[in-house]
Amino acid sequence: MRVVYGSSPPAPLGSRKMADLAAAEANSHYWQCMLAAFGCALEAEGFALRAEPRAKVLLPYAVRARVGIAIVKARYHYLNPRQSDEAAEAMLRDAEEDGYTGSWTDCCQRGAEAAGWYVVSRGDVGPLNMQ
Repeated sequence: MRVVYGSSPPAPLGSRKMADLAAAEANSHYWQCMLAAFGCALEAEGFALRAEPRAKVLLPYAVRARVGIAIVKARYHYLNPRQSDEAAEAMLRDAEEDGYTGSWTDCCQRGAEAAGWYVVSRGDVGPLNMQ
Protein backbone atom coordinates (compact mmCIF):
# COMPACT_ATOMS: atom_id res chain seq x y z
CA MET A 1 0.00 0.00 0.00
CA ARG A 2 1.29 3.44 -0.91
CA VAL A 3 0.41 6.32 1.42
CA VAL A 4 1.10 9.91 0.44
CA TYR A 5 3.17 11.82 2.99
CA GLY A 6 0.94 13.83 5.30
CA SER A 7 -2.17 11.77 4.65
CA SER A 8 -3.61 9.06 6.80
CA PRO A 9 -3.80 5.49 5.55
CA PRO A 10 -7.13 4.38 4.09
CA ALA A 11 -9.69 2.72 6.32
CA PRO A 12 -9.16 -1.04 6.49
CA LEU A 13 -11.19 -2.90 3.90
CA GLY A 14 -14.49 -4.05 5.41
CA SER A 15 -14.01 -2.07 8.62
CA ARG A 16 -16.69 -0.07 10.39
CA LYS A 17 -14.92 3.14 9.33
CA MET A 18 -14.94 2.05 5.69
CA ALA A 19 -18.62 1.13 5.99
CA ASP A 20 -19.38 4.56 7.49
CA LEU A 21 -17.53 6.28 4.63
CA ALA A 22 -19.26 4.15 1.99
CA ALA A 23 -22.68 4.79 3.57
CA ALA A 24 -22.07 8.55 3.67
CA GLU A 25 -21.07 8.54 0.00
CA ALA A 26 -24.08 6.47 -1.09
CA ASN A 27 -26.46 8.52 1.06
CA SER A 28 -25.09 11.71 -0.47
CA HIS A 29 -25.82 10.47 -4.01
CA TYR A 30 -29.29 9.32 -2.95
CA TRP A 31 -30.21 12.68 -1.44
CA GLN A 32 -28.77 14.59 -4.37
CA CYS A 33 -31.22 12.69 -6.56
CA MET A 34 -34.17 13.47 -4.26
CA LEU A 35 -33.28 17.14 -3.88
CA ALA A 36 -32.75 17.59 -7.63
CA ALA A 37 -36.23 16.16 -8.26
CA PHE A 38 -37.61 18.47 -5.55
CA GLY A 39 -36.03 21.55 -7.13
CA CYS A 40 -37.10 20.68 -10.68
CA ALA A 41 -40.67 19.93 -9.61
CA LEU A 42 -40.87 23.22 -7.71
CA GLU A 43 -39.68 25.09 -10.81
CA ALA A 44 -42.30 23.31 -12.94
CA GLU A 45 -44.97 24.47 -10.46
CA GLY A 46 -43.85 28.12 -10.46
CA PHE A 47 -41.75 28.02 -7.31
CA ALA A 48 -38.02 28.04 -6.63
CA LEU A 49 -35.48 27.55 -3.87
CA ARG A 50 -33.83 30.78 -2.81
CA ALA A 51 -31.77 31.97 0.14
CA GLU A 52 -34.54 34.43 1.06
CA PRO A 53 -36.25 33.35 4.31
CA ARG A 54 -38.60 36.36 4.30
CA ALA A 55 -39.96 35.36 0.88
CA LYS A 56 -40.82 31.82 2.04
CA VAL A 57 -44.28 30.63 1.00
CA LEU A 58 -46.45 27.68 1.92
CA LEU A 59 -47.06 25.25 -0.90
CA PRO A 60 -50.70 24.67 -1.76
CA TYR A 61 -51.79 21.13 -0.95
CA ALA A 62 -52.12 20.12 -4.62
CA VAL A 63 -48.65 21.48 -5.45
CA ARG A 64 -47.18 19.72 -2.41
CA ALA A 65 -48.66 16.44 -3.68
CA ARG A 66 -47.42 16.92 -7.28
CA VAL A 67 -43.92 17.85 -6.12
CA GLY A 68 -43.97 14.78 -3.90
CA ILE A 69 -44.91 12.59 -6.85
CA ALA A 70 -41.79 13.78 -8.68
CA ILE A 71 -39.62 13.07 -5.63
CA VAL A 72 -41.09 9.61 -5.02
CA LYS A 73 -40.77 8.76 -8.72
CA ALA A 74 -37.10 9.80 -8.70
CA ARG A 75 -36.55 7.81 -5.52
CA TYR A 76 -38.24 4.75 -6.97
CA HIS A 77 -36.15 4.85 -10.15
CA TYR A 78 -32.98 5.46 -8.12
CA LEU A 79 -33.61 2.41 -5.93
CA ASN A 80 -35.20 0.23 -8.64
CA PRO A 81 -33.71 1.32 -11.98
CA ARG A 82 -34.85 -1.78 -13.86
CA GLN A 83 -38.48 -1.76 -12.76
CA SER A 84 -41.07 -1.20 -15.45
CA ASP A 85 -42.91 2.08 -15.89
CA GLU A 86 -46.13 0.21 -15.10
CA ALA A 87 -44.77 -0.89 -11.72
CA ALA A 88 -43.63 2.66 -11.01
CA GLU A 89 -47.04 4.08 -11.90
CA ALA A 90 -48.82 1.58 -9.64
CA MET A 91 -46.51 2.48 -6.76
CA LEU A 92 -47.05 6.20 -7.39
CA ARG A 93 -50.84 5.81 -7.34
CA ASP A 94 -50.64 4.08 -3.97
CA ALA A 95 -48.18 6.66 -2.63
CA GLU A 96 -50.38 9.55 -3.70
CA GLU A 97 -53.50 8.02 -2.17
CA ASP A 98 -51.97 7.51 1.26
CA GLY A 99 -50.16 10.87 1.50
CA TYR A 100 -46.68 9.39 1.15
CA THR A 101 -45.81 11.77 -1.68
CA GLY A 102 -46.52 14.89 0.36
CA SER A 103 -44.40 13.61 3.21
CA TRP A 104 -41.41 13.52 0.85
CA THR A 105 -42.05 17.12 -0.15
CA ASP A 106 -42.05 18.06 3.52
CA CYS A 107 -38.85 16.11 4.15
CA CYS A 108 -37.01 17.75 1.25
CA GLN A 109 -38.32 21.17 2.23
CA ARG A 110 -37.09 20.76 5.82
CA GLY A 111 -33.69 19.68 4.50
CA ALA A 112 -33.51 22.64 2.14
CA GLU A 113 -34.43 25.04 4.93
CA ALA A 114 -31.79 23.53 7.20
CA ALA A 115 -29.28 24.37 4.46
CA GLY A 116 -30.62 27.93 4.10
CA TRP A 117 -32.85 27.45 1.02
CA TYR A 118 -36.53 28.40 1.12
CA VAL A 119 -39.45 27.73 -1.19
CA VAL A 120 -40.53 31.00 -2.79
CA SER A 121 -42.86 31.98 -5.58
CA ARG A 122 -40.70 32.64 -8.63
CA GLY A 123 -42.17 36.12 -8.97
CA ASP A 124 -41.20 37.14 -5.42
CA VAL A 125 -37.43 37.64 -5.80
CA GLY A 126 -34.74 38.31 -8.35
CA PRO A 127 -32.77 35.82 -10.46
CA LEU A 128 -32.25 32.29 -9.23
CA ASN A 129 -29.28 32.17 -6.90
CA MET A 130 -28.59 28.43 -6.64
CA GLN A 131 -24.99 27.27 -6.58
